Amino acid sequence: MTQIERELADHLQHLSVTIGPRPPGSRANSVAADYIEDALAEWGFAVDREPYACSGGPDGGDSARLGNVVGRIGMGLPGRVVLCARLDTEAGAGDADESAASIAVLLALGRLLAQHHLRHGLDLVIYNGGGPRLTGGASCGTGQSVFLGCIVATVSFDGPGQAFAPNTVSAHAASPALAAGVRRLLGRYPEAVWADLPAGLDHSIFACDCVPGLAVGGAAPAPTIGLLAHSTHRLREAAMLGAEIVALLQYQTPASCRASALATSL
Repeated sequence: MTQIERELADHLQHLSVTIGPRPPGSRANSVAADYIEDALAEWGFAVDREPYACSGGPDGGDSARLGNVVGRIGMGLPGRVVLCARLDTEAGAGDADESAASIAVLLALGRLLAQHHLRHGLDLVIYNGGGPRLTGGASCGTGQSVFLGCIVATVSFDGPGQAFAPNTVSAHAASPALAAGVRRLLGRYPEAVWADLPAGLDHSIFACDCVPGLAVGGAAPAPTIGLLAHSTHRLREAAMLGAEIVALLQYQTPASCRASALATSL
């Protein structure tokens, strides 16, 4: 097992087994958020909590603590690349492992990318309690619409690394040139496949604001909780593919990645 595979396995084990299901407002949800924040801070990210109103959790958790965990580097750079994964799980559902795998890949990527010089800044958004929210216009020191306008693209991780299904990549509100560039990257990953996924899922929500989104996921929901549902080889593939996508985006601009010229007027 390689170093990054051990790292991915450790994150997955801690999130899906040691912590377990993380419904909004629960103590486990708060513990997982602390775990993510500590890891990002250790690697040099400036970490914020972005709270929002939400009802209390099933075990009496403090709803006031619910919110996104956001790590940022490269605040003075001209554009932003936003990487996303989901923190919470539905109460009583067996999806703890699916979202834990997404976080594991995001954390491995965060540690790797923090060591490199970037042309664009990087935001890691681990969203909580539903779909992704970008509440922090302060990412660019301006209002929300200007913040969205400086995003080169978002990359969401949605259940990658499944043991019995290939990793998938899809694009939403992206320019043909960006989609073609990502599809060329897939040529180096023969086990990964391109997928045309429907809009309206978590990984395409920013398309409503004309922000191009790429999603790295799995072909089917993970059926069980635990490492048996995932392959460290495929988790590593998702992380390496994510790193190459981020590298590709370093040479793009917000205008070059958007599906239409109208998107550049944000």
